[in-house]
Amino acid sequence: MAPVTAGTAPPRRETFTVAQHPVPAFVLEAPAGEGAERRVQVTTYAADPWGAALNGLADEARFLPLADAVYRAPPKGKRVPEDGTALAGWGKWVIDGGR
Repeated sequence: MAPVTAGTAPPRRETFTVAQHPVPAFVLEAPAGEGAERRVQVTTYAADPWGAALNGLADEARFLPLADAVYRAPPKGKRVPEDGTALAGWGKWVIDGGR
């Protein structure tokens, strides 16, 4: 998991669903701007990169964010999503040359 910036709320635990795979996760929120155009970056990591919830996922992907999004955060009202990426799913890997 990435280091937490000073003054940032501690990570919270949630379940992140990828296709039909529920994955225990940590969600980090960090301010990404000031003033009227305030933004918040929300990043989700697997709580246990080696856990059974990620069986079949490539080793490298287990340590990348499951989701990363930037929201515009007006002083009043709900956050508005601006940009983001998320793991959408994974299939079966070929084992032993496909035999």
